[in-house]
Amino acid sequence: MAQDPARFAARFAIDEGTLYAVDGAWPSLNDTDAADGVADRVRVFVSGEPADDVTCLTLNYLFFSLQRSGRLEGDFERLFRGFWARYLERSGDAEILDVAAPFFAFRALVMANPLWYPALDAGVRRKVLDFALNVLEAPRFDPARANAYCGA
Repeated sequence: MAQDPARFAARFAIDEGTLYAVDGAWPSLNDTDAADGVADRVRVFVSGEPADDVTCLTLNYLFFSLQRSGRLEGDFERLFRGFWARYLERSGDAEILDVAAPFFAFRALVMANPLWYPALDAGVRRKVLDFALNVLEAPRFDPARANAYCGA
């Protein structure tokens, strides 16, 4: 799937215009024109895509909770679940659940990268990656399964 953007787009019901088009291969996943040559943002999806914004924000809640307690719980769980419930209710964008997986996966790769988070506990890193892999395997993202996706 990684070598075939059309298959990727079809699997996650993503409009062709959402993915940067490249003849024959994926674009560079990272923008490395920062002064230090380090990637400063993932460049796979067109900016302004709601799924990118929503998954980025909500994955932060999971990420911080995993660091605190090894699972999504407490205030971070309330933020995660409340944001998803309110977004779905107010936007009417149920399709986001069908297309969220690749957005979560790309953001999770950034969070699990030792370059960005060198002191991150290996167990948390594993749970973030498990979350991404399991969300990609699921037919549709289900916010209620956040802990199950990361094995917590």
